[in-house]
Amino acid sequence: MDEIILARLKEKPEEGARPSEIAKWLLGEIGADFSDFLFMQYFFRAFEVSLINVRDLEQWVGLGRGGSLSDSDINNLFGSLRARP
Repeated sequence: MDEIILARLKEKPEEGARPSEIAKWLLGEIGADFSDFLFMQYFFRAFEVSLINVRDLEQWVGLGRGGSLSDSDINNLFGSLRARP
């Protein structure tokens, strides 16, 4: 896990980014190293979110695998993200 990406990820909510926008940014940063586990691990380490909600990210349409959760669903699921200290 890249600590620079993690630190930048934690700043995103304060910049006004919604959860789906943050997820899209993270996908771009992970790039070729992408895995579901790494994606969820970043979200869980960066934000005060439940593990159950993080697991729901696997169903996000933004991953391009026919998931059932839209950007709006992700935004509603996570609401206002708060960074972990």
